[in-house]
Amino acid sequence: MNSLEQLQPAIVAKLKGDGTLMGMVTGVFDDVPRGQKFPFIQVGSATETPRNTFGRKGREATITLDIFSRYNGFKEALQIYSRVDELLDGEPLTLQSYHLVFLQNDGMNTILGPDGITRHIPVRYRAFVQE
Repeated sequence: MNSLEQLQPAIVAKLKGDGTLMGMVTGVFDDVPRGQKFPFIQVGSATETPRNTFGRKGREATITLDIFSRYNGFKEALQIYSRVDELLDGEPLTLQSYHLVFLQNDGMNTILGPDGITRHIPVRYRAFVQE
């Protein structure tokens, strides 16, 4: 099992398990249902690179979470981003067969969608795990 198969569901579970965040969004999705109401979070792109050390298997991974809002301005999306970051940056996760060494915010940016209405904040988290 690769690290992303463990990291993604652990991150989603942590986000969905937070009542404050779930009061701010309509859901956290891997595949967003057609017609989903805003605001929501979608699990986006990911990377994984082998980082074996001292005879132990290790992986460095990135996972992007995409925050989408249709609130006028970025206020709502930025508030959601702040809560997501409180839950994930430097915080522990329970994984099945890997040990999380660290999980950290690796950057974000704000994007106004081509429709001129949708606000999008992709935020990338970098994780290092070892078996």
